[in-house]
Amino acid sequence: MTAAFTPVAEPPPDEAPTLQRLVDCNARLLRHGANLRQLPLYLRECGADAPARDAAIELLHFFDAVLPRQHAALEHALIPALIEAMAGSDAVCLHQLGDGLALAHTNLQRRWRELRPALLELAADRPASLSAQQVESLIDCCQASVQRANDELLPMAARLLSDIQLQTLSRALQPGQSAAT
Repeated sequence: MTAAFTPVAEPPPDEAPTLQRLVDCNARLLRHGANLRQLPLYLRECGADAPARDAAIELLHFFDAVLPRQHAALEHALIPALIEAMAGSDAVCLHQLGDGLALAHTNLQRRWRELRPALLELAADRPASLSAQQVESLIDCCQASVQRANDELLPMAARLLSDIQLQTLSRALQPGQSAAT
């Protein structure tokens, strides 16, 4: 197999405005999904070699550390800030969007947990196999989540949030920070 895994570099902290960082994280999610999509075939053709191990390590870091932090920031900082920004208005649509977002994140995490044991094995230099069907199911969840965030949530945030609310969201996106800080 000649196809290599595409490197997905993590950006330096605070390099972009808050909402752009969320868009960038969504783009990284899709690139990680593309690497994950290649992994089952790669394992069948090449086995659990160093590139497969390195890909598994990157996927584990992103899905275990980066993505949960973004999800928490969206659910516990961005949605409440949007609801606050609409004070006095009927925010039912935002509550529905927030509930749908939380459900999508839960579904994505459930699908990730199904794949994670095999990736842990690969990261530890042990042979493993991945179900292409489970991989595709996770990727479908990722794509739907990214589309909804980029098409609905982030444009609304750009219109409604104050600089102070964006600073709070920015802090929630930082490693080691709680979305409620």
